Amino acid sequence: MALTHLPPEILARIVEETMPEGIESFAVTCQAVYNSCQKFLAKHRRLRRLYHAFRYHGDGSLSDESACASSFQLLLRIANEPLIARYIVKADLKRDAVPEDAEIVKAHIRQMTNSGDFLSLLKDSPYLETAGVSPSSVVQYLISQYTVEDGDAGLAVTLLLTLLHNVTELTLPTSWSQLGDGPRNTLEGGNPLKKAPLLDAIIKRINDPQQRNASLSKLTTILPHTAWGYENREELTSFAPFLSIPSMRNFSAGSCIAVEDGYTGIPFPKPEQETFGVGMEKIDLTGFCVDPDELRTFLLPMSRLRVFRMSYETKWHGCGHDWDAANTFNTIHELVGNTLEEFSFSALNCFGEVTAGITSMEKFTQLKDFEVDIKLLTGYGDDLSEIPRLGDLLPATIETLCLLAENFDDVTAELDHLLSKIAISRDERLPNLKKIEMRTFLASEEDGSETSSTSEIQSRLPASNQNWKQDLEALKPSTIVRFVRTNDETLPRFTSNFRTRYSVSSY
Repeated sequence: MALTHLPPEILARIVEETMPEGIESFAVTCQAVYNSCQKFLAKHRRLRRLYHAFRYHGDGSLSDESACASSFQLLLRIANEPLIARYIVKADLKRDAVPEDAEIVKAHIRQMTNSGDFLSLLKDSPYLETAGVSPSSVVQYLISQYTVEDGDAGLAVTLLLTLLHNVTELTLPTSWSQLGDGPRNTLEGGNPLKKAPLLDAIIKRINDPQQRNASLSKLTTILPHTAWGYENREELTSFAPFLSIPSMRNFSAGSCIAVEDGYTGIPFPKPEQETFGVGMEKIDLTGFCVDPDELRTFLLPMSRLRVFRMSYETKWHGCGHDWDAANTFNTIHELVGNTLEEFSFSALNCFGEVTAGITSMEKFTQLKDFEVDIKLLTGYGDDLSEIPRLGDLLPATIETLCLLAENFDDVTAELDHLLSKIAISRDERLPNLKKIEMRTFLASEEDGSETSSTSEIQSRLPASNQNWKQDLEALKPSTIVRFVRTNDETLPRFTSNFRTRYSVSSY
């Protein structure tokens, strides 16, 4: 092999260029190359262990290579060893924070101030050049933010995102778009790291056919950095740049707002990027505060969406106090009904008037799994005459149906109507219906034991002469019927253990 005749220093340089993606396969091409790769393989394994699935932890000490406390500190490491950025494939950045130890903060600042590597990293950035940002102003701003009490180290992540060429899964900092009490309050003034210009530069480079391996060009998944809650408020529009990346497929978030009310709501204007939403396949939005018009703008480009799961919540100061759930459902039905295979539609907390009632699902031509609050099916009035039975409403493709209610005894009339003759309908027009799940909250006195270690208890339907229970029993054995009592904080399956799964909490 011609490679074996190269000077050792040249061969070593070639080996280093194969890191991280190709070094392992390159190393086995021949014995001479394998021998040349040994010291680099040790480095490769160390960097992969430390950074492949990266998350912030530790106190920020410079002596602890296994931990990193902030985007500020991670930028320093990348400036010193640029290869680190290419090893980050899964990036959990939500706990981005200024270290509590003042001496550690000073050490970080000294390193940035004295490091020519960091300024060189900025000067070589095509993203800063495109955004028209001065490297020296970036350094000054990062240091100023890192020294203030309760400083927002999360702003440095805007710069960090321009360096992550191989990341496929991203969790943004908790401070990314979190809104405090009162109307929208954004940091302006002397901030050269405003999100929009740098994010625009990232998207522009991704969409440039002349550029290969642009930063974030492999991103497929955004995971939640916060949970739900009345005080939790995230701008849905702040995620628009990421959803404009052609490789993006999965988006999960908590507490997003897309409401145009002229006060506490945050509208969702039409995204500037033509690529917005074109690749999206799965979206989970829990604690989602949205009005139908903003939802229309959000969903309109998403022609490939297969999974859409949302649970509505009223936000701070009554944002989204009243909810037109019927129109929200109809918007989803109209725009993505023909592509959805799984759909969850529920409410966590809604304090005002809810306009509900589902009368048609005819455009759900691919739907297999449907989860819904019973009250959102029937509305909140007493007249059920205009609401179709589930046997007439559900599409023939349906395989799994999940009905949600805080207490089934409170919706007996609705269930008697909805489930009337469901077994006959299954035989005549629902040939694929394999499972029905009834989810309700577990009352602590029901079993007398601690329930914190289990998320749900399955049982047979309680014995009763109520019509809806008899209708469900008639489905057996061809259709599995499960009655699930959960001690989780919310009923929908997709929100079950949400805080634990994503390590998020309320604001």
